[in-house]
Amino acid sequence: FPVTITGGGPGGHGMISVDSLPSTITSYITLNYPSDTILGARLDTTCQFGNTIQVMVTHAGVAPTKLAFDLSGTFLYSAQRTLYSATTQAVKDTLTSVYNVGSNVRNKVEVLTLANTSIEYNVFLKVKKAPLMVTIQDNGTIVCTK
Repeated sequence: FPVTITGGGPGGHGMISVDSLPSTITSYITLNYPSDTILGARLDTTCQFGNTIQVMVTHAGVAPTKLAFDLSGTFLYSAQRTLYSATTQAVKDTLTSVYNVGSNVRNKVEVLTLANTSIEYNVFLKVKKAPLMVTIQDNGTIVCTK
């Protein structure tokens, strides 16, 4: 599809012109987020879906929502920020046992609602002083790390 990239950066995090988003994406947003405004879009890579188009939308008085689509415009998930304390006990237990997280976990996480309505979290850790993002299902199963 003819996407216009308006900027670049490390890892291909290029901004995408909203005018060049595939019609499948703009139609999805119009249908499912009719009162929201598109703030911007960019190409990004996720550990579980590979290359994605991520679109930030906002509604007055509500925190922005990130919508992720594959490169053909199929909806993958929506993401919103929440607190680590709002994750499930299974998530906390797995991260504690695998990574001994303790104070090395950031307070804010992303809660992902996938197209199939399952829930995953992107949790941001420091492991041996290096940043690590762990994508983990609400039942505590680690999906992938980046």
